[in-house]
Amino acid sequence: MKRFFAGILLFTGVLSLSGCDSSSDPPTTPTTPVATSLTQVMTGTIAAGVTPFHSFTVPSAAPLHVMLGSLTAANEVPLGTTVTLVFGVTATDGVTCQPLTKVQTVAGLKAQINVLASASEYCLALENLGSVPVGSLYALRVIYGTPSEDTTAGVIEYSSSVLAGGSTARSFPAAVDGTAFVQLVDILKPGVSSLGMAVGFQRNDGSGCHISVAFNATRGFQASLPIDAGKYCVKIFDPGTLTETVGFSVKIVHP
Repeated sequence: MKRFFAGILLFTGVLSLSGCDSSSDPPTTPTTPVATSLTQVMTGTIAAGVTPFHSFTVPSAAPLHVMLGSLTAANEVPLGTTVTLVFGVTATDGVTCQPLTKVQTVAGLKAQINVLASASEYCLALENLGSVPVGSLYALRVIYGTPSEDTTAGVIEYSSSVLAGGSTARSFPAAVDGTAFVQLVDILKPGVSSLGMAVGFQRNDGSGCHISVAFNATRGFQASLPIDAGKYCVKIFDPGTLTETVGFSVKIVHP
């Protein structure tokens, strides 16, 4: 059983301190920032005959956004398989998720389940996995409250290089729900016609990407993706054809 109660805290409050003056008023107590959002990523590997199960506690009534963000083969190639995402309450056996709601979905970067949850213990599960190969990887993202990234819409231009057999990634934020545009502007090697380009969301520790979608991207290739507010990443990787290090440039337009 996997539990969470903490994640990435996004604050809208400011820590205020009162100073001293010549009056005899007692000092005030510092104001504690108020957490408006908690984010947690839960991951696992598909095993034969096992229903993936995760439980967690919601501390007070708030919007809850549940996303099956990544479902890939063991080599991180997105599967595009439709499965059932279950949101519910934990049964008395402690390992079964009794559904409050469920939805058939493929992995994506917008929450597939959005509810107003009261303070209680809840659970997530994945069902109807018959078409998903054993050993496949999944990642679920749960956001409690309403995220508000400390940023505004903008453009990120990113240039780097990728090794043969390797990969590199660049994170980007989304302040609000909207559409992200990613473009492979150039490949800095005339003999290389394409690179792998994937879009996903960050791991709990901020390192690397849980891949949601991937493309074989040629020069100038652009993809538009609906996303929720939060933190995401673009990954450039060797599609299996590189024999040397190759430079590239990418443009990311985020909401």
